[in-house]
Amino acid sequence: MRKYVKKFVENCITCKVSKSKSGKTRAELHPITKVTVPWHTIHIDATGKLSGQQKSKEYIFVLIDAFIKYVLLLHTSNIDTVSAVNALKAGLSLFGAPTRVIADQGRCFANKHFRDFCNTNNIHLHLISTGTSRANGQVERVMSTLKNMLTAVEVNKERTWQDAVDDVQLAFNCTVNRVVKASPLELLIGKVARPLSLLALGDQDQDDVDIIGIREQAVNSINANA
Repeated sequence: MRKYVKKFVENCITCKVSKSKSGKTRAELHPITKVTVPWHTIHIDATGKLSGQQKSKEYIFVLIDAFIKYVLLLHTSNIDTVSAVNALKAGLSLFGAPTRVIADQGRCFANKHFRDFCNTNNIHLHLISTGTSRANGQVERVMSTLKNMLTAVEVNKERTWQDAVDDVQLAFNCTVNRVVKASPLELLIGKVARPLSLLALGDQDQDDVDIIGIREQAVNSINANA
């Protein structure tokens, strides 16, 4: 009898329609308007605890430009609010204050000190809802790749991952994005840049690019893939 009841319930349309879904429910995402201006909107997050040959537990703050995908990596020994503010300051010292910063609800970003710093510099802080890490997907993808690259450095054992952070950052920014068909550095400075070990392989006299043209191309590619 139990077998027949189970079969009936499994095939009952009314039961299927009225049954509530179990498990985690994905929150509905509300897309943030894309602005095709470099350093208008940036995503920030932190990854760690990272160890390695030095055995210490350390972190990296990751900042990524929402348009050109330029990446900044800031090595730190702490993941508190002061460190988060210092990471953002490092970006401001290069490119000035962005219009908008997108972060998760981590304590270092939701803290009053971080909020006050953003308000003082006329930066709109957008904290994504808990459980919707997809909304900060750009920086999440960078952090996933970053961990793999740093692991490869440690496995090689020629140097520590801490020593390789700057080179890894350059590698990110020299990599051509498959959507916009250009690297972050091309879109930022209008010049093809290569990791230091590859400089001797290229003809630097022919590395200038049409920065206006490639930015327009990037905008068109983003819209086509939206």
